[in-house]
Amino acid sequence: MLHEKHTTGRPAGSEEAKLLARWSEEGVLLATPRKQNDDLYWLYAAMASGDGCCVVSNDQMRDHSFGMLRPRSFSRWRDRHVVRFCFREWQQEPTLEFPRIFSSIMQFEPASSTWHIPSHESSRWLWAQHGAA
Repeated sequence: MLHEKHTTGRPAGSEEAKLLARWSEEGVLLATPRKQNDDLYWLYAAMASGDGCCVVSNDQMRDHSFGMLRPRSFSRWRDRHVVRFCFREWQQEPTLEFPRIFSSIMQFEPASSTWHIPSHESSRWLWAQHGAA
């Protein structure tokens, strides 16, 4: 999905125009209308696609969580479904950073009054128990 302002006005024959034309012919391009927030379109499409959907974006989506009734739920969804990307020197293909399989957020287990705290090492957790000697 691209906002309409990014899909029009390209010089004919340019690499960008060729790429947009190919995407359009293949049916993989959706141009969102002017005066509308294109992020809302791809967010809706991603969430409506189900739990297995991933979004490739470096957008932190901070502006979308502020007005939500349940910003914590949105943050959890974002942490599990957004794939980040970057281009390294001399690379033509992006390097993708997939979400972690397990949450990296501190968690509380009420039954045992235990806090589970992620350490700086991705595979290790610390724990603290209330009342433990």
